[in-house]
Amino acid sequence: MKKSFIAGMATMLAIVLLAGSALALSGNATAEIFYRNIKIVLNDMQIVPKDANGKIVEPFIMDDTTYLPVRAVASATGLDVAWDDPTSTITLTTAKDAGNSIKITFMGSTLGDEITYRASDGNLKLGCTISSNTAVTGVSWYTTNPKYCKISSEGVLSYVGHGDCYIIAVCGNMCKTLKVRCL
Repeated sequence: MKKSFIAGMATMLAIVLLAGSALALSGNATAEIFYRNIKIVLNDMQIVPKDANGKIVEPFIMDDTTYLPVRAVASATGLDVAWDDPTSTITLTTAKDAGNSIKITFMGSTLGDEITYRASDGNLKLGCTISSNTAVTGVSWYTTNPKYCKISSEGVLSYVGHGDCYIIAVCGNMCKTLKVRCL
């Protein structure tokens, strides 16, 4: 009888502890947070986290855990973000293509996912074709490793050294990545 009483008490204690830890917090609390100019890097590209209005928001550390802005990280990884105020719920979903696309082109031809680039090729003028159901204009060009290749704001790729890098064309919320192998 004594063993069953102890087992029952242990079970009751476990249920109370588990139920208590499953409850979500609501209301106000005071916490100590630390800002350390935390940078977010995705595939060798730094992300500047911004809120829905375009204002820069800073990641922070609280209780040895680093907190990142959901919208900035989700957008950088191609997810859509929705906030439901009545239920205090953030919903992340795979972005719907809706016929939108961006393609990197060279001399009018669409490039695949990878190209080989030699010093003898000279400077290459890359372009973009954009298909979108929304009004998007302008393309921003980035490189993940400028010690191997550089790209101008006009999309001119120039050889710097031997190695691999990625060229990223960004237009609105669409982007296309091209791997460049510099020989």
